[in-house]
Order: sequence, then structure tokens, then C-alpha cells
Amino acid sequence: MIILDNYFDDPSIYREYALARKDYEGPGPIDGWRGYRSKELSIENKLEGEILSKIYSTVEEATGRTIDKSEVYFHCTPKRVMDEIDNFHDMKWHQDPCDFAGIIYLTPDPPENTGTCLLDECVPNVYNRLLAYSGEHLHGPDHLFGDSIDTTRLTITFFIWNSDGEYNKNMKNITAYTSPGCSHCTTLKKLFERAKVTYNNVTVGDDISRAAFRQQFPMADGFPYVVIDGKSIGGLVETARLFLETGLVERKKE
Repeated sequence: MIILDNYFDDPSIYREYALARKDYEGPGPIDGWRGYRSKELSIENKLEGEILSKIYSTVEEATGRTIDKSEVYFHCTPKRVMDEIDNFHDMKWHQDPCDFAGIIYLTPDPPENTGTCLLDECVPNVYNRLLAYSGEHLHGPDHLFGDSIDTTRLTITFFIWNSDGEYNKNMKNITAYTSPGCSHCTTLKKLFERAKVTYNNVTVGDDISRAAFRQQFPMADGFPYVVIDGKSIGGLVETARLFLETGLVERKKE
């Protein structure tokens, strides 16, 4: 995770630019991002190019990996988005299907408890703060506020894909969603031990609610469920097949 305060020399330039835009679309899909998003920022626009170049430099320096593609938007999420979602604080948790993601807060003097929560901590909303994290980390907004673009939670939201192929060869970020008493989950953990890989274990029902899990992964039909570098792999069979194909494990001899 990266936290950088006082990110822009003059954030008011970018805030005023965001407030003046007329191209916000929303409120977003029920099963995806919520709120209102501008069109994607372009390197060909001078001001937008400044934003993109700075974000690219920050991410490449932090990860040591070049960027293959990105999506960057201005994004605002008024309080009504939170009010319209039943069990918001259970349903807000999600991952991003990219290698690296993050936001830059653009609201001066925001209310408390309106930052971004990762599974084990909440990072406060501070004007002109950049927060970035692996796309596979579960995260969601703490609370939302405001009722118009100039009073609401305004951010620059970005998604980064690295240039090292469909799967990170080192599989740096592995998350296993498991359930207590699941025998396949136990076998999966033994597979990870054979492959000598580190992973994050998320126990559904304890670390994340079952409703939030189903919303995030509607195609999952049981446990375990594995996500690698922000990409859904599937269950035990699919993970074992991938590890065999990539040479992380060898097929056991009879």
C-alpha cells in the first residue's frame, strides 16, 4: 500500500477542472462501481496528461514494473449512493480486476470517516492524498457524504495493468476465499505449501460476509475460491491446473 500526502503541488487546479466537467455518467451498475464517473482521462489533454504522467511515475517507481494500460477517471460518490444500498457496509467490499488501483482525494476538509477501508484498516480521507494498493485487496469506501459534485466525495480513481502478461509470473498477490470445515480448502492450502507461495486467506463469514462475497463473485459456486493478481481463477481444480501449467508444482508420480 502507498500513501502520499500533498501529492499535487496545486490540487485546486485539478479540483476546479473536475468540477467544471459536464461528462459525468452514473449512478453506475448495481454489480460494479457506484457513483458518477467522468469520461476516461487522456494523455493528449495537457492537464489530464499531467495527472496521468504523475500517477504512472508513482506506480512504476513503487512496483518496479512498467505499465501496459490504465483507466483513470474523476469520480464522485454522494451520500445517497450509500443510502440506496441495503447493508452498505457489508456490500461495499470488492476487488478491482487490475494489478494496481488507487485514488487521489480532491475534497478539501472532508468529514471524518470518509476515507477508504481495506480489510484490516481504514485510511482517512485527506485532501490531496494519494492512496494506492494491489487490485486484489478487498476494499471499499468508509462513509459517503454530500449531495452535489462540489460537496461530495470527489476523487481521481485509477486502475493500472502491468506489462508482464495475463498472469504475473511470480503470482505476487494470491487470495484464497475459504469456508470453515471445507475439505477442499484444506487441500488447497497443501497445494500452496507444495508450490511454496504466500497467500492471503479470507474466511467467508468471518472476514467478509457471505452476501458481500456473492456480490463480488457471482460466478463462484463453492469454496475455495482463488483470485491471483486481481484475476479470478476458480476453485481447487482450476488453481491446481494453473500451478501445473506454470511449473509451480509437478504432477505427483504414482
